[in-house]
Amino acid sequence: MSSTTIQLSASKRDSEAVLQALAPQWYRLDIVPRALGELGSDDEGELSFTGPKASLGDWGELLDYATSHPVQAVQFLCTQPHDDLYLYLWTEGEEHRISVELGLGRLRHFESDDYPIGAYQVAVMLALAGAAEADVLAYGKRYQDLFVALEPAALLDELRAGTLLDKWTPAVHLFSTDIISKAEIELALRANDGWHLRHTISTAGYHVLSQYAGAPK
Repeated sequence: MSSTTIQLSASKRDSEAVLQALAPQWYRLDIVPRALGELGSDDEGELSFTGPKASLGDWGELLDYATSHPVQAVQFLCTQPHDDLYLYLWTEGEEHRISVELGLGRLRHFESDDYPIGAYQVAVMLALAGAAEADVLAYGKRYQDLFVALEPAALLDELRAGTLLDKWTPAVHLFSTDIISKAEIELALRANDGWHLRHTISTAGYHVLSQYAGAPK
């Protein structure tokens, strides 16, 4: 199964602050760092992963490193689904940017007694959203480009036009409650024929639109 990307809008925090905020959340999800990597330019001048840099033993080692070095790429192991997850952090101009690549695809459809289908994936994304203070996050087959940042206004336009949520795939979108209201979301779901979606509002202040949970019984 091909890898899937979690895309974010620009982060309001730098890489060190993101990792500090992310550590306790992902630790509780049994996500542990395994190795550092580097980003650089490919033969066409585009940003890409250039290779591993050093192994990591635990979160403490990663956070210690981040206090004095820029962190560009981190390989994690999601222990429960036994799948790798790759976190990328870079800057463009003055903007901090982040994306996540899922490894073998086991995480995409992971479920357990503790996490019904979609719950673990949403938890991973909510932790990332809070750590980055990003306005929007998106996950699913249409989000394959690693080194791009989402534009909140563009996604909101698609949502309101009824064209964002028309793909039947396991997918999740998060929208900060600071940029769109509950009433607007509910109106947009009707415009998107969103009967198959589950809409919840997290305590972290995000609308969660999940296509995992709404399939007919």
